[in-house]
Amino acid sequence: MFQIMEENRPLVECTFVFGETTVHCVSQFNFEDIQIVIQKCTDIMLATMDPHANIKVNGCLVLGILLPAALIEPEFAEDVWEIVPGMHHSIVEIMEWDQSAFLLGNDRWEISIHFQFGSQHVAFESNFDSHLVPQALSTARDICDTLGFWDLTSQGTLIEPLQDPYALERVHIPFTAANFPMHFY
Repeated sequence: MFQIMEENRPLVECTFVFGETTVHCVSQFNFEDIQIVIQKCTDIMLATMDPHANIKVNGCLVLGILLPAALIEPEFAEDVWEIVPGMHHSIVEIMEWDQSAFLLGNDRWEISIHFQFGSQHVAFESNFDSHLVPQALSTARDICDTLGFWDLTSQGTLIEPLQDPYALERVHIPFTAANFPMHFY
């Protein structure tokens, strides 16, 4: 009986791009949780600002988002020279240490994200040129912020944030700078 109920649970897929990485989340969910799961997937899709992101339930497209150009413009300008209001705290911390860390052509950074999508542990990473990091890190924060916190009685069937859900690390280091790994939430 348990096997039959497990097979009849809807299969939800959420696909989006973060940097250079295509992320495909797939898991089965309880029928009573489907509307909440679709809303959380929609929030993740909007946070990524990926104009081709989509949600499928049992292989059928539920939502594809075509964002107009105005909605996918970055929150921060490229080639960041100074600290601006609303900037991620880690960017501020690094810029206080190295003001040129996020200038065009300086180095590359890796941002990694992980969370629980039903029964699937989703983990992905993407590399960004230094001048793209402030916006990418804000996007990582927004993805993780959309997850919120779930009722503990849900028995782990929904989308959940995990401890330290995203991290930033320099992957190409100019010979004058030290490696600066950071973990957030």
